[in-house]
Amino acid sequence: MKISEPNPNLEHIEALRKQFVSDFDRDTLEDLTLEQYAMKTGDKKNFCYRLEREQIGMGDIRNATAMKF
Repeated sequence: MKISEPNPNLEHIEALRKQFVSDFDRDTLEDLTLEQYAMKTGDKKNFCYRLEREQIGMGDIRNATAMKF
């Protein structure tokens, strides 16, 4: 797909973004436990996993160091 072409998954990507922002609003972020934040807990509902793996359509941050967080 070229940059100038519309993304056919835009509605799905926007729905994922809205759900992520709803699940991790500003107030929620301040009170996250390590288990709710970190990827190595095995829970795919945590902040880092979802940001890195679920939000790929908005930008890909996989395979970089943990310093990105």
